[in-house]
Amino acid sequence: MKPNSTLRFKGIFENRNITLHHNRYLMIKSALKKLIGFSFLLIPFFSRAQEPQFTGWLTSFNSIHLHKFLGLQADAQIRSTDQWKALQLFVWRLGVTFKLNKHTILGTGYINSDERDEVNGVSGFTPEQRAYQEIIVNHKIFPVNLLHRLKIEERFIPQNDVVNGKLEATGHVYSTRLCYLLRSVLPLQHQKNFEKGFYLVLQNDIFFNLTNLENVNGYVFDLNRLSPCIGRRFNPDAELEIGYINQAELSSSKKIGYTHILQCTMILRLNNHSGTSVVPVGGG
Repeated sequence: MKPNSTLRFKGIFENRNITLHHNRYLMIKSALKKLIGFSFLLIPFFSRAQEPQFTGWLTSFNSIHLHKFLGLQADAQIRSTDQWKALQLFVWRLGVTFKLNKHTILGTGYINSDERDEVNGVSGFTPEQRAYQEIIVNHKIFPVNLLHRLKIEERFIPQNDVVNGKLEATGHVYSTRLCYLLRSVLPLQHQKNFEKGFYLVLQNDIFFNLTNLENVNGYVFDLNRLSPCIGRRFNPDAELEIGYINQAELSSSKKIGYTHILQCTMILRLNNHSGTSVVPVGGG
């Protein structure tokens, strides 16, 4: 074959690859727009609640590589009340992860969420306990890294009352919840393997109640979190992210409550010799 013919065929294949990647990019972009748009389309069906709240979240995500296919996840988070006046919630998660292949990870574990509540003027913390199962799929389109997480939670929600002057959980009710997160990461430095530098994140996390709706807000839609942030990767095993979360949560009175959240997230990957650690993503 003549050299010019070889170059012509090579150019055709390169153009086809570029077109294929571009089409995939457009599909993902369209899916993200539809997901975010869908969450906002739900809002007109409900009334607005009282004034929005302003809170802060401090989060630590820690993944521990145990084996080529096996890992542990140990996360913790604190959240403030409105106007950062006091502690509202402390949540921690322990989980096991299993890597199916380069792009797919399965996970299961336990979440304990101690949240402040008030009954008859008595305030205190009671725990909500959850089991969860999740599948995480990640892939890359041009410079953007995309992550999809589908998670099911089995929730044991405390029913609180005042006992001997203290707030206690006198029982629990059960409900299940489905969560879908779409997270995109754009490195700001051009590197073949992004190991150090700044990056941008845009993610949307939407929550749906599946069973026993009467035990939660009474509706399938629970809440939605839209979050842009900026991150700094110090090395392949350590990152810091600072960002904003817009949370829209539906109450049992058919009202949407908005919370504006400033979040700081620390990410550590321990014993990460093969780069198989789970990309950390937030909980409920």
